[in-house]
Amino acid sequence: MDNYDANANVVLSADVSGYTNSLQAASKETNSFIGLVDKVASRLDGMSKRAGKRITLFSAADIAAMTGFAAVAANYEKQLSTINVTLGKGQDNIQKYSKGINELTRTTSKSRGEIVALTAQIRQMGISSQAENQKLASTFLNLSKATNASLPAVTGQMIEFSRQMGMMGSAGAGSMQKLSDSLVTVSQSTGTSAEGILSFSQAIAPISKVAGLTSKDVLGISAAFNRAGADGFAAGNTFNTMVADIARSTRNGSPELLKYANLIGKSLDEFRNLDPAEQLVQIF
Repeated sequence: MDNYDANANVVLSADVSGYTNSLQAASKETNSFIGLVDKVASRLDGMSKRAGKRITLFSAADIAAMTGFAAVAANYEKQLSTINVTLGKGQDNIQKYSKGINELTRTTSKSRGEIVALTAQIRQMGISSQAENQKLASTFLNLSKATNASLPAVTGQMIEFSRQMGMMGSAGAGSMQKLSDSLVTVSQSTGTSAEGILSFSQAIAPISKVAGLTSKDVLGISAAFNRAGADGFAAGNTFNTMVADIARSTRNGSPELLKYANLIGKSLDEFRNLDPAEQLVQIF
């Protein structure tokens, strides 16, 4: 076996001053921090004694929850401002509206934001009384639930239909409730959607009012058209043209009215004596 120079020079440094200095500094910082904690604890204890009750520190979850509640409250105030800006001097104050909104929120499945939006939507009808507003809101909420219709959509349609039929001046909560009941009845009895009925009703409402049809007549005719699948623009246009022609012929004594009488097997006098809604029902 060959001879090799296996001498190895190993230098071990025993100088640990760097580590010792760092350790001492860390210990000093730690002691200083502990001292601060003790001072804070002592002050909290003193405050607790002076207040006569225990001070409880909130956890991160508690703080997060409080932050969330604060955001909800701020958002509610913002929502209420949409109603508040329309409240003039001498009108119901925002506290009454807030109380009514809270009451409706507790008794329905809708969120507070949806109730606030509904309240604002009703105020656009010119309803300044908070009590009347809340009754109307309850009516629309029940209608939406009974017909499974979108709350904002069915509310807007009911308001517009009432306006077209000239009901806005007298359409208090009682009148709107009756109209809502009629809509629910025809919707359920014909198996057609409330929104579909109201959509067609809005299309034929102006000429129907001129022809002497009531709002209930219009809802019933619209439901019949929807059930037959004739609920589009063409059907509405055909209906309006015919109603206008009958109304004009009746008013002017035109012989054109005879063609409608013959269509349903009636004499001219018999046809004239029919209720406007009955004329149309028999024709269609």
